[in-house]
Amino acid sequence: MNKVRSQQIIIDLPTETGEVWVRSALQRCVKDDETYQTVQVVDRIGYVHRAASQIALQMITFVDPVTQQTHTLSGAGAATLIREMVVSWIVQDRGGTINSHGDIIEEE
Repeated sequence: MNKVRSQQIIIDLPTETGEVWVRSALQRCVKDDETYQTVQVVDRIGYVHRAASQIALQMITFVDPVTQQTHTLSGAGAATLIREMVVSWIVQDRGGTINSHGDIIEEE
């Protein structure tokens, strides 16, 4: 049997005001029918992609694996979550401050 999984997820932020795109490279994992062990992996069998504007209102419900709480999140909410995490990594690794516009300002 063939399992398809996302191998890589890329969020493309071309400019400050440009359309944001999300793209995923797909991977095929061939599984043994009896043991469900992976017997072969085929990288980059295809791609799926969406403009962020297409998924902004899409809602998904999931269980957080850490807190075990059920959450419902929109595509726009997921984008905000990822952005906030990355902003914190940038400030942690490179320094700087976040101004009133939510932008990271480098220390000179």
